[in-house]
Amino acid sequence: MDIKAVVRTPGSNPQQATIEYSSYDDKTPMLEGGPQYQLRSGVSVIVFANSFDASIPPGYLLHGSRQELLQRVEALRDALTKMSPDQLKVNEITQDDRRVQISLYEKLSAFLRAAK
Repeated sequence: MDIKAVVRTPGSNPQQATIEYSSYDDKTPMLEGGPQYQLRSGVSVIVFANSFDASIPPGYLLHGSRQELLQRVEALRDALTKMSPDQLKVNEITQDDRRVQISLYEKLSAFLRAAK
C-alpha cells in the first residue's frame, strides 16, 4: 500500500506501510465474525491505526472512491459534532478527544477534496 498522506503523526511520513486485514475473493470464502474487505488496485483506503507496525491491526478501515471516502469522513465528523454530552459519556469520549477527532476528520476531508 502506498501512503499518500498521514494526517495525525508529526514528522516524517513513511512512503509505504503494511497492514494486516482479513480479505475474501471468488476462491476464498468470507470468515465468520470480524470485518473483511476486498481491496483492489487503485482503490483508496483510509486506515485509522495507532502505529505503522504491521503487528498492530488497524482499528478501522474505510475503502472506496475519493468521493465516497470524503462523504464517509464528513458523516463521521458530523455525527461526532452532534453528539450530546450524554452520548459522549456513553461512548467514552471526552471533550478533548472530540476536538482532536474533529480536527482529524477536517484534515482528512481537506486532503480528500484536494486529491486528484
